[in-house]
Parts: sequence; structure tokens; C-alpha cells
Amino acid sequence: MGRPDVYFVEVTLDSWNTHSDNFEGTPCQSTILDQAMIALLEDRQAKGLLDQTLVVLESEFGRTPRINDNDGRDKLRLRRRGGRS
Repeated sequence: MGRPDVYFVEVTLDSWNTHSDNFEGTPCQSTILDQAMIALLEDRQAKGLLDQTLVVLESEFGRTPRINDNDGRDKLRLRRRGGRS
């Protein structure tokens, strides 16, 4: 996975857009993400590099807790000042 002289790695996992079929798509994506994170951490530990590794996992936005008519979850829209969303 990483070598000692590699200082930055970016990984992208698409298809989190679950406006429909949330209950099928999210578990599938979560499994892929979990396995990749475990593999990364175990690899770094096996090479003695885990204590020198900063792992950042981020996402771009949240989802509403409400399920829409397509068994999906839409983007969470927060109210801005002035009452507009």
C-alpha cells in the first residue's frame, strides 16, 4: 500500500448518492470502505509505520434522517440566516 517515502495518498469512493435504494447502497458502500480502511491500517502496522500515519476520513455532506418515497435519503439542508434554506 504505502511506502515510507510516500507522504500523502488520496482515495475516493464514489456512489454514496443514495437518493434511492439507501438500504441496499449504503451497506454495500460501507463494506467496501470498512475493508479498505482495515487493509490500510493493518498494512501500515505490519510495516511499522502506523505510529507515523495520520488517517483522515471525510465526507462531503450529510443526509436527512427521513426516508423519501424512493427508499432513499436526501441531502440535509440547513437553514441559513434570514430563514432561507
